Amino acid sequence: MIKLKVKYHLTPEGLLYFPAWYKACQEETSKQPGFVDMFMESESQIPIVHLHFQDERTLSEWTDREKHDEFVDQIQAHFSKPPEIYRL
Repeated sequence: MIKLKVKYHLTPEGLLYFPAWYKACQEETSKQPGFVDMFMESESQIPIVHLHFQDERTLSEWTDREKHDEFVDQIQAHFSKPPEIYRL
């Protein structure tokens, strides 16, 4: 299993936008082949998303999709600095 942890550093407007963005992203991601789990936590007003996929191939298939890029573009407009991405 592939596990990612993504810390999103967002503007104040981004923090307000994040819950709706996350909900839509989670709904779409959960439909992808190889999806295992996705959940969110918060650390000092920094949203953290955990994403689990079956394997590297199915994760790559999701990240190569146009819909994934649309979600990245939507939240990227609200970055105060780039996200931190960790493989667990």
